[in-house]
Amino acid sequence: MRRLPAILFLLILLFNLIGYRWVIASLQHSSDIVIQAQVDELAYNENDLISVKTNLHLPYYSNSSTYERVYGAISINGTEYAYVKRRVVNDTLELLCLPNKVKTHLQATAAEWAHAATDGSSSMPLKKNSSALKINLQDIFYSATSITLSGLIPS
Repeated sequence: MRRLPAILFLLILLFNLIGYRWVIASLQHSSDIVIQAQVDELAYNENDLISVKTNLHLPYYSNSSTYERVYGAISINGTEYAYVKRRVVNDTLELLCLPNKVKTHLQATAAEWAHAATDGSSSMPLKKNSSALKINLQDIFYSATSITLSGLIPS
């Protein structure tokens, strides 16, 4: 009789730890597939494209007057963009990008969900002399991977 609630609470705990991240990651991946299919089929509005220009510091490159199809993504100020076209003009790489609104919304949702899961959604402020201890899994994993080996390397 006690096993069923224990298993249920364990499943809820596991979903809170990694399940929602997996769900959001799979939704973001499907969003990437959908937007790439739209770009491949030319089912987008040319007015929605955003131009990103950056200096190109390569010794050998060829100028191109026409755009070519390119795959990839970039995040600028928290907004996700999918690459559509690129060209090289003189020493500048020009990328035309399409905003991926679904992926941007999913990332905002993931950030809110992670904040609610780690900090709680309590509206009551903690007292200054409170001895509440907050442990974040990312801090634990970061501290475990940031160990230096300076004492083990012979001089």
